[in-house]
Amino acid sequence: MKIAGTGGEIRVGYQRAAILGAWSLTASGYQPQVSYTLQAHVIDRDEYWFFETPHAVSLRMGDRHWLWRDVTVTGDTTITGELHGSPFIT
Repeated sequence: MKIAGTGGEIRVGYQRAAILGAWSLTASGYQPQVSYTLQAHVIDRDEYWFFETPHAVSLRMGDRHWLWRDVTVTGDTTITGELHGSPFIT
């Protein structure tokens, strides 16, 4: 299953590390061991906080946000990361 959208951010604590544009998630596995591979375009990033960890990834899904904590992402203008488990939805 693949999900795509636009808008999101990466945070380290309360600090914004990056602003995301277009992104996609590809799911693998089944509950409760589901995981997602994230690919996202970075619109802007803070050069210090982007390289600090752990990251929290928040992706906009309509009027909600899907949030994963303890994520490590890699890349520059396009990033990838593994998101494990179900997201916290706000």
